[in-house]
Amino acid sequence: MAAVNGEPESNSLHISCVINMARRKKTERTLDPQALANILTYMYDNAADKNITAMIQLFGIKYAEEIKRSGATAADIVRLSKLRDSYDTEVTRGIRLAPYVTIKPGVLPFLSG
Repeated sequence: MAAVNGEPESNSLHISCVINMARRKKTERTLDPQALANILTYMYDNAADKNITAMIQLFGIKYAEEIKRSGATAADIVRLSKLRDSYDTEVTRGIRLAPYVTIKPGVLPFLSG
């Protein structure tokens, strides 16, 4: 299997498809909990070693509205992602920070949109 940016092609293509689907539906941008969990896992897997917690908080910031619209809790999404249950605290922190912060362009180059 070919690699794209160091990631297995199927993983990169899957995440890319989820994000593109969300972009097309910007006005009604609701991702289901499993799609959000897949994105969280992707962000976790692509975080620099010392930035894992920050990346999980950035997930909460970037996808706060989508998480709320999905009807799932941070704990639900973390559980679906199969990450440690304690990371739901970090996702929740990101959701709470979302109204007050913006993510600088280029911080999440692997997640455009």
